[in-house]
Amino acid sequence: MSLDIGAAVTEGVRRLRSRDGLVLVGAFLVVGVLSSVAGQSLLVELAEASLEVAQSPDAPPGTDVEQLREQVRQVRTGAPLAVDVSPAVAFGLVFLLGILAEALRIVAVRVFYAVPGERPADLRGNLVFATVNGFLGGIVVYALTAIGLVLLVVPGVFLAVALFFVRQEIAIEDRNFVDAMAESWTLTRGSRLNLFGFLLILAILLVVSQAVSAVTVASTGSSVGGTVVGAIVSPLLTVFGIAATTRAYAQLKAEEDTGEPAESDESETVGALGPDDIPEP
Repeated sequence: MSLDIGAAVTEGVRRLRSRDGLVLVGAFLVVGVLSSVAGQSLLVELAEASLEVAQSPDAPPGTDVEQLREQVRQVRTGAPLAVDVSPAVAFGLVFLLGILAEALRIVAVRVFYAVPGERPADLRGNLVFATVNGFLGGIVVYALTAIGLVLLVVPGVFLAVALFFVRQEIAIEDRNFVDAMAESWTLTRGSRLNLFGFLLILAILLVVSQAVSAVTVASTGSSVGGTVVGAIVSPLLTVFGIAATTRAYAQLKAEEDTGEPAESDESETVGALGPDDIPEP
């Protein structure tokens, strides 16, 4: 199979600029901000909980309370969106927002896989099943890739490429995450070198976005600026990544089904996504 990286990237940009793409950017922006609030709140609460343990009579001997106080101060400085909630509530919010973000990714894959201007017939079909499998599959793929990177790097990169389309198989073909991993392994065979180049492009964009946030923090002397920049850039990169990856997947699926490369997506998406299709926070 052959993969046209340039076409996938171009179609990803086109879909990002479409009405559906911008709606999804807004949805990911809302979920991303809420996730930042929950995640930062959880970090602060855990840091303060560790300080409370250190100050209790049962604290282990030799505990450096002053050092822990300084760590709590640093965590609070780096978490400008944190709110005062219990660790259990913060953890629950992080988990629920992670599930919601996965549901949005499933919807986005289905939107970007469809012909421009046409509403996918099964946009919200089996959404709960797909979301749960996408969430679990993401954890499994991440864990396998991380283990491979820690061991020899190359196995981790290979697994990341071979399992690149797990979410697409779940969203489009209604597969469970185990079958989706097997199908992604088969689909990527013969295109893994090109997919590695495609993955590098996405990784470079991520590094650049993180660098921009870091420079913003350094120039302003405040973590608020970096948080704002990250909140704006992250949903743009997320939607572009999903769109470009899904269009690459569409290329390989079309070639697998017909033996011929898929035609490029030349037309603008008129808008198939309605407000009822976005999972509510």
